[in-house]
Amino acid sequence: MLHKIVADESVNFNIVKYIIAEKFDVISILKYHSGIPDLQVLQISIDNKAILITEDSDFGKWVFSHNRKPFCVIFLRYNQVEIDRIKEHLIKILTLKIEQLINKFIVITHEKIRIREIV
Repeated sequence: MLHKIVADESVNFNIVKYIIAEKFDVISILKYHSGIPDLQVLQISIDNKAILITEDSDFGKWVFSHNRKPFCVIFLRYNQVEIDRIKEHLIKILTLKIEQLINKFIVITHEKIRIREIV
């Protein structure tokens, strides 16, 4: 089953186009809600029971310091030359069963994937 995704406007649009081409249901903040605050982005993710993909480290603060509990956050950290590897890792995560993603904060780098429970 393919999951619903909210792509924060910080996400490289090449990545957004890639996951759309892979047939995921994507709400692009850049395209539909450009300029809205992070809390509204989180709320859209929560309301849609969607995975939030971002390149903005502030979402870690909202989740862990301010106790906001989205369905799942995927934080991408990479240099532009690593983008193909990031796409591979991202698809690997997005094709997991939904139960494996609930209440998770996932950090993807070109070297590894780190999954942390949101409690």
